[in-house]
Amino acid sequence: MNMRWLVPFVTEEEETIAVDSGNGRHGGPWQGEEVACHGTYEGVLRNHFFAGGIIWPHVAARGRTGPPLESLHPKRDTRDPKLPAAREISDGDSVNGREFRVPGSEWPVAPIAPVYCVVLLYTLPLGLIPYDTAWALQKRAAAARISGALPEDLLLLVQHPPVVTLGRSTKPGHLLASAEYLEAQGIQVREVERGGDVTVHEPGQLVAYPIIDLKRHRKDLHWYLRQVEEVIIGALAPHGLSCHRVEGLTGVWHTRANDSRVKLASIGVHARDWVTWHGVALNVENDLATFDHTVPCGIDGVVMSTVARECVASGLHAPSLAALERDVAHSAARVFGLEAVPFPSAYQSVLDG
Repeated sequence: MNMRWLVPFVTEEEETIAVDSGNGRHGGPWQGEEVACHGTYEGVLRNHFFAGGIIWPHVAARGRTGPPLESLHPKRDTRDPKLPAAREISDGDSVNGREFRVPGSEWPVAPIAPVYCVVLLYTLPLGLIPYDTAWALQKRAAAARISGALPEDLLLLVQHPPVVTLGRSTKPGHLLASAEYLEAQGIQVREVERGGDVTVHEPGQLVAYPIIDLKRHRKDLHWYLRQVEEVIIGALAPHGLSCHRVEGLTGVWHTRANDSRVKLASIGVHARDWVTWHGVALNVENDLATFDHTVPCGIDGVVMSTVARECVASGLHAPSLAALERDVAHSAARVFGLEAVPFPSAYQSVLDG
């Protein structure tokens, strides 16, 4: 559970609260100190601040007040007795070994009661939607995450009609039919900005698009790919299906009783300003027919399979796509140290663009 204790105070920067998070690396007159400064979020979170797992009401500066926290943000009391008690600070108090001074009368320092809460992962299942719709939605969500209009990480869970996507590393010959032929068969072809080679989406496949701010986690895309793999491995484990990584390859694999290896999930991501989009496609109960037109992920000789097929072959009960949707959301929350909650309707306008 990702939770920190913060000390709020006002800085000289307009509409900014600085919080002593114990691990900050940027911001205002406390540059370089163990302090992080967080500017005002636009929209519904205006006059409230979120950082390190705790929401702080804005100080009543310049006569503005915000709506109640409860109307803006899911939260629960998770006070940890090991955390120090919240403390108020005032003019002359010491913060990180430095004396804090009230910048001016226009910035009154008011007592602020902290609200301890877990850091959230918004989950938004959308069912079967066109690829282009989901692609545009991801880009809007990533832009909102970068700007702060979307205050939490987001996980989109979808299925797509048949589509072949060509990543930046797609090699000639990995698409085994022309785009014109595939379009005539009702299979879309899209060149996209994600990493990786050619991949396939089709009904019965669960596609998860994490919109994750890696600045909040770890600024390392290789680390992130391993975490996404772990999300899928962790989601399948409760159903008895043992899956694993393969060194040097990205994705999630299952080894059969005869030691043959099949691939269940393909991963390709993109990031801007350390915010991710695109994601992982898990074959659940799809018929795999669209894969016949590709060299999946550009791996010669790879055998694609589905969760349903491998569960049946192993004598296991095959989970439904709806069950795996829930399991992937919970596994993602666990892996990234978040709590999965339904996407709040208050932010729908952010995604609508």
